[in-house]
Amino acid sequence: MKILNVVLSSLLHPHGITTWFKNYLKGLIDNRNENKIVFLTLTSISQKLDWYTEKHENFTHYCVKYNWENLHKVFTTEDFDIIHFHTSIFPSEDEYMDYHIFNFFKNEFKGRLITTIHSLQKMDMSFELYNPMDRIKEFWTDTDMFLQSIYKTDKLVNLSSDVVYISQNDMIWGKKIGTFNKNANNVVIYNGLPTRDGKVKPSYNNKKVGYAHRFVQRKNWYVLEEVCKLNSDLEFLFAGDCQGVTALLHKLYKDYENVRYLGKLNAGGIVDLNTEIDIMLCPASYEPFGLTAMESLFFGVAPIVCEGTGTHEVLGDGAFLFDGSNVDLSRAVKEFYEIPYDEIVDRIKKQQEQVSKKSESDLMIKKYFKLYEGK
Repeated sequence: MKILNVVLSSLLHPHGITTWFKNYLKGLIDNRNENKIVFLTLTSISQKLDWYTEKHENFTHYCVKYNWENLHKVFTTEDFDIIHFHTSIFPSEDEYMDYHIFNFFKNEFKGRLITTIHSLQKMDMSFELYNPMDRIKEFWTDTDMFLQSIYKTDKLVNLSSDVVYISQNDMIWGKKIGTFNKNANNVVIYNGLPTRDGKVKPSYNNKKVGYAHRFVQRKNWYVLEEVCKLNSDLEFLFAGDCQGVTALLHKLYKDYENVRYLGKLNAGGIVDLNTEIDIMLCPASYEPFGLTAMESLFFGVAPIVCEGTGTHEVLGDGAFLFDGSNVDLSRAVKEFYEIPYDEIVDRIKKQQEQVSKKSESDLMIKKYFKLYEGK
């Protein structure tokens, strides 16, 4: 088979979708199967050339500037049996691009279109509900992105013969909000994580709690203030992209002596943060998978996650949970520090085992090839 994998993002982008795609790409390459594998990604702003090509023994990677001429050239370099879209996010630089892409799949492409929905796209837009009239332009721009996402996600899903959701929870939400094609082959394949040894900490009484996500509505970050207020004996270390809400964030926490904002961290900064903290707060109330929680877990940090999410599903029965509200998150943090050390370790090891069973990269790749082969 000839298989083209498409992600409309640069591999240099720090977003979780890109992290997942790099894990998938590496797993597919390491598999060394007999199929012809091609990858299409986008150049970053820092890359000057419009087109890069990497040819290897068992795969080819095209990295191109985002325009229809380049995309169509890659789409038609081979008579592909499968084109696999690894996200339904479309960059906004070209307002006609979605027309070209959808027209190609509807009228020109003769193979199978497979779409992996990497997050609940309709809920993952970056507009905030706080004080929208203080930043009218940004509010309406982001609202437009949200509405565009509804159209583009649904369109791509409805053109697909196979749709992959990254958790059972994600598929359930997809049905609720209409991102679901009842005529497609709908399956769940968990995100793949590189195999790693799980750590535990020698103590869980460092009294430091972390948050390392984007400060966007879907991450439910506004529950944090109450937790900081009700747990003045703890130190809270916040990290992440707060574009659009920087002033609000600093206004909310300027009088809290127990809060430190670390800014947007690179990979080394995330390691340092997980080394320092006991708990990673993952308050998103509709999280389909939760790379941050998984990453912290294998550093031996205890993630506290919202019950009923995809993250809860992947972590299993050993997860530390709250019900999505600010008061209950504070309760979960307080109760964590009352749990005996041995019980914390047992629950963290149980979660690490569950994550490894569900989302090892090798297992993910095997399931995708089973899908590609129509089994």
